[in-house]
Amino acid sequence: MPELIVTRHAMDRYRERVEDVPDSEIFARLSARVFEIAAEFGARYVRMPQGQRAVIVDHKIVTVLPTDHS
Repeated sequence: MPELIVTRHAMDRYRERVEDVPDSEIFARLSARVFEIAAEFGARYVRMPQGQRAVIVDHKIVTVLPTDHS
């Protein structure tokens, strides 16, 4: 399987919409096994515990959507 990539944009949106933590922590959170499995299954979104959604496109986490995004 291809390696899961976390984009700079996704990290910036995570910091803005979830929690302001260092890049290394964001990378660790968004590259957790649950995201890898979702990408392998072809999922487009992963809902996070606070309600935001990570968007996955071609084994890349490209953004984090806010809780009120439909």
